[in-house]
Amino acid sequence: LVTVLGGSAPTPALGFACGLERIASLLDAGGAADSRPDVCIIPIEAADYPRSFEAARALRERDFAVEVSIDRRSLKKSLKYADRRRTPLVILIGAAERQRNQAVLRDMRSHEEQTVSFDELQSAVERRLHVLQRAQQ
Repeated sequence: LVTVLGGSAPTPALGFACGLERIASLLDAGGAADSRPDVCIIPIEAADYPRSFEAARALRERDFAVEVSIDRRSLKKSLKYADRRRTPLVILIGAAERQRNQAVLRDMRSHEEQTVSFDELQSAVERRLHVLQRAQQ
């Protein structure tokens, strides 16, 4: 396409398009009713990203809506963002947790924190979300 428009060399490219009418019809049909994640995973350092993505994959396999903070905000800003999004649970992964093969599970409403092993993370999230859902009823 670049050469067709007057460019001198072929340039690799990728494109995507979606009509506004299709997006509007999805919204009208309730296609994006609640985009709030169940869990936000916040890696503290760049070295924590692999473990964060691994945890996100495992939780998504159990049908949890998971968001991983990838923009390198400060911990304070990341927690504020999760709070604004009304994310019920946050998982914090830092150097200390990585060394102990653990994560910190934080309830954003009560601000309670629980340290759990990565092996128990999925069931801990499931239990905590179940408790939060029952409290809302």
